[in-house]
Amino acid sequence: MDGSTIALLGFLALLVLLVIRVPVGLAMLLVGGAGIATIRPGAVVPVLAGRYSRCPRGIPSPSFHCSF
Repeated sequence: MDGSTIALLGFLALLVLLVIRVPVGLAMLLVGGAGIATIRPGAVVPVLAGRYSRCPRGIPSPSFHCSF
């Protein structure tokens, strides 16, 4: 499957989710995660698991640099 086909299917899936009244942010998260999983299957797991899970007190903030 080439990139244009994946993008078109993702766009259609996003429209369907929005028509059935799924919140916009959740719909974009689902479609984006599915698109990343389709293009690069190994890349979606760290993104969905959270890069900042080792931060003190579990603060998931990109401005709080947790590099240890």
